[in-house]
Amino acid sequence: MWASRPSSPRCNPSLRIELTRSGGYAGLTTKLGELDTAELPEDEARAIEELVQRADVPALLADSPIRGEGADRFQYHLTIAGEGGRQELTVSEDRVQDDLRELIERVRNA
Repeated sequence: MWASRPSSPRCNPSLRIELTRSGGYAGLTTKLGELDTAELPEDEARAIEELVQRADVPALLADSPIRGEGADRFQYHLTIAGEGGRQELTVSEDRVQDDLRELIERVRNA
């Protein structure tokens, strides 16, 4: 899980995001990354928060899990925890829209 850190002095509460991927031919689940915006420089944290907003995660949650074509596709699982609680989203690799793809890449590279 996430390391325990003191709260950020920023006005916005931190977001903690964890990304896993499952599926493929072997059906394995792999942790791809995690981040806590409280541990990032303010400009990077703000960029992550904006990506979460642009991806419209609440609207995606209403349709989760978002399944795609093909049995062996990868499924991305995002867990986003913040002031509003914990949200879990599952999306097939072929159904990931651009803003969400950018968020996934940022978490993978964190």
